[in-house]
Amino acid sequence: MAEKKVKKRNWAFVLYPESAPEDWKERLQKSGLLCAISPLHDKDVNPTGELKKA
Repeated sequence: MAEKKVKKRNWAFVLYPESAPEDWKERLQKSGLLCAISPLHDKDVNPTGELKKA
């Protein structure tokens, strides 16, 4: 029997806390999509010493 090829699409996006709805995690869970959420990088520093955008 021939193997069945399954096409998939992968997406990546950046979400900024100030522009996201409060319940963005719940909405994502309800969508049923598989996802991975990176931790918020809110303590990263530029070479100049100022904080980077979270």
